Amino acid sequence: MLCKDLSRGTRQKLMLAQAFLHEPELVVIDEPLINLDPLMQRRVKDYLKGYVKKGGTVLISTHILEIAREICTGMAIIYKGKLVFSGKMDDPVIGNRPLEDFFLELVS
Repeated sequence: MLCKDLSRGTRQKLMLAQAFLHEPELVVIDEPLINLDPLMQRRVKDYLKGYVKKGGTVLISTHILEIAREICTGMAIIYKGKLVFSGKMDDPVIGNRPLEDFFLELVS
């Protein structure tokens, strides 16, 4: 069976496995949870958190901002090719409001 014949979710899991197979210091992932069912999403989030706790660095690109709040310690927001915010998730500027609201305030 070829990779192209696998389901989207299975291809996503395979790509994640390939990215972490050799335990690199830095992994860059675009939309890591796309095409995954809720059970696998939880497993991937837990794995990413554990990977960082062990000293690895994971850079995630996502349009789903609450995922970023849940699994990231810091973030950068880029809008129209410009960096409009960079900081820690617990930055008082963000507060407890949804990241979507924070993003919309920054870009409007």
